[in-house]
Amino acid sequence: MMRSRSTTRLIRRLLACPRGHAAVEFVLIAPALLALLFGLIEVSRYFFTVNTIQFAMDEAGRWAMANTSATPTDVRAFALGKLSMLPIAEADIPTPTIDTVSGVDFITIQCCNSYQFESVANFIPLGTIQINVKSRVPLVD
Repeated sequence: MMRSRSTTRLIRRLLACPRGHAAVEFVLIAPALLALLFGLIEVSRYFFTVNTIQFAMDEAGRWAMANTSATPTDVRAFALGKLSMLPIAEADIPTPTIDTVSGVDFITIQCCNSYQFESVANFIPLGTIQINVKSRVPLVD
């Protein structure tokens, strides 16, 4: 089938016209940029969660150092209070343990949490991420 001369001229004129090139380039690049943006948001949320849990465990350890009469159950309750903004169950924070090394008592507070991220972009399956945080501080009178 032969194209007419006018059809060939029309195709050449459309290919030479720069109008619309930016729109086509945007359509080609936008999915990659959006995936990068949503990926950065998810990674930021992960690090926020880990840092919040670590800060709560460290705060509970410092609180235990300042309140030497506090029981491990009190320290655990303090840590849970610091984590009220995150969906963490009480079972994720076991009762802190006290051990003695060279005559110095240490308290160990930990959080073992399987955190299910609720993705900002539902097309990115993240699944469950295991977060393990531990803080160990000396109990000095």
